[in-house]
Amino acid sequence: MTNEIRFGYFQTMSQSPGESIHTAIQRGLAESIYAEELGMDDLWVTDLSGQLSAGRIGGGGTRRGIDDNGDPVAIQTGVPGFQVLAWLAARTRRIRLGTAIVPTPLRHPISAAAEAVSLDHISEGRFDLGFGRGISGFFGPDALEKMAVGKVPIPTRDDLAAYKAQYYEAIDCATGIINDTNFSYRGTYYDFHDYTLLPRPFQEPSIPMWSVAQSADTYPEIGKRGLHLMIPLPGWHGGPTWEITSAALADYRAEWTKAGHTGTPQVAVRTPTFIHENRDHAREIATRAWAETRRKLIRTSQLLAAQYDTETAPNDGALLGTAGFDNIYNPDVPIDVIVDTMCVWGTPDMAKDQFERVREELGATSMMIECQLLSSTDREDHVRTLRLIAEQIMPVFR
Repeated sequence: MTNEIRFGYFQTMSQSPGESIHTAIQRGLAESIYAEELGMDDLWVTDLSGQLSAGRIGGGGTRRGIDDNGDPVAIQTGVPGFQVLAWLAARTRRIRLGTAIVPTPLRHPISAAAEAVSLDHISEGRFDLGFGRGISGFFGPDALEKMAVGKVPIPTRDDLAAYKAQYYEAIDCATGIINDTNFSYRGTYYDFHDYTLLPRPFQEPSIPMWSVAQSADTYPEIGKRGLHLMIPLPGWHGGPTWEITSAALADYRAEWTKAGHTGTPQVAVRTPTFIHENRDHAREIATRAWAETRRKLIRTSQLLAAQYDTETAPNDGALLGTAGFDNIYNPDVPIDVIVDTMCVWGTPDMAKDQFERVREELGATSMMIECQLLSSTDREDHVRTLRLIAEQIMPVFR
């Protein structure tokens, strides 16, 4: 029997050109409430405060995220996700609420665990906790050392092996603190001895926990740890191809079973989505969103290059900490190619076919619908996409 699909809204609260951060936040909150009214299953928000602009943390008055013309280049508004979800928990009754993601370099495991358990109680058991490494380049030079969230400075992606090792330590500690009492751990970055977090989680046996995975070699590591998996749409955001993703997911599920974890591993696919009754209009919305995303990323890289005192070229994504943005930075790659390979777009019937491929080839259990990318299209475009998904697509996948 083909599995049902959950549909969630991934709210990034990105700014439009000329829009204030305050307006972007209020619009994002209103759209999140609308997602519950439509009957969507999940609502995901970022917890990326301090990461997503080009200024240094504690950088001596840098106008973070603003270019020379006063236009916002911050990737997202940077509002801490736990606060947003607490506000939404008080104003929703059914929809599940989750972080996508909590970046481990910026959150000590105790902080992440305590915030998660508090939200679990506030929402009366509607909370999911998602972890990720984040994009280290956005932290700004020396930021991770200044944050000092572990025993030693958190490594950057310049030392990818150490950066991954810190991530695995952080999620092992956070999950251990949430799941166990008298938790003890001794590692390179964190030490705990007989630590018990109170209160204990509201959900039984515990809060559902997730991890982002970008590279295929990460998938089995997450399976060993018994975390559900968030992945990008294949080919997007540095994710592997469809074939490699499918094979990596098989490894993930095998490691989950081998480790003796109970339940069924869940796979949520982050899916940039642009739907309109008119095919050409849908294409135009997707093209505009990707063009604005490319502009913001290139401008952010330029500002970061100046802060890092590097000769990195403006169209080089290295400073952003992921090779996954290469096509977006490469001026020789047309926007049309990006639209065709990195998102779901079109009429509702076209979108159904694309979602069906995600379900069949990847065994996905959830879609994380993103209407904005790293830009912000018009609110009416977001609302239309969500409404068409709720009315014409969700019933097909039940």
